[in-house]
Amino acid sequence: MIKIVNAIMDNPIEINEGDCFNLVVESPAFFTKLLLDLTKEIEEKEESNFLIISEEKEIDIQKNLYIFIDYFKKIENDRKVINAIYKEIEKLIIDNYFEKINDINVELLKILEDAKFEINYPIDFEVDFDIINILKMYKVVPRISDNNLLNCLLDQINLLVNIIGKRIFIMVNIENYLIGNDIKQLIDYCKYNKINFVFLSSKKIEGIDISYKIIDEDLCEVVDK
Repeated sequence: MIKIVNAIMDNPIEINEGDCFNLVVESPAFFTKLLLDLTKEIEEKEESNFLIISEEKEIDIQKNLYIFIDYFKKIENDRKVINAIYKEIEKLIIDNYFEKINDINVELLKILEDAKFEINYPIDFEVDFDIINILKMYKVVPRISDNNLLNCLLDQINLLVNIIGKRIFIMVNIENYLIGNDIKQLIDYCKYNKINFVFLSSKKIEGIDISYKIIDEDLCEVVDK
């Protein structure tokens, strides 16, 4: 179980592994305050009023949590994602194709040596084969579906889980972008992969069977199911 704690909420949000939760905040001002507090820690690396507790230990919010606010902004060019993918591919190539890569490097060096004598000025070059630079040259990026928003989201979440190691996702006003059946597919994905979604919204999301908490305009916690 994880607990999401905030100094200005009376009670923590408690979620079992693989479960989703709908946090409903009816006050626009408090909604904005919570969101700014979270993004401040994740994007600006400043301390916030949030704590996440797992097995009685505080876990790193920056490493474990991701917020979806702009659902049309893809992460395919996110530097952390790209770097993690490059490192994984680099290891795979070194472990499985070292001899082939070495042979390619030898042939390229021969071509450079020959070319050096065909030009009228001296040149220097590196003899080591940098796989990361090769990946950059070929513009290797993750493929994100553009068929529909649900598939686009699932592709991105899959990358964030398997490449970056994110385990908790805050989905802001997701009900404005996906219909009920699509949200249910998100919930199924969450359960299957044993991660957690918190749907942060200004009104309760209908048609889904998950726990929820409503914080009303007076900042009273009126429902906790």
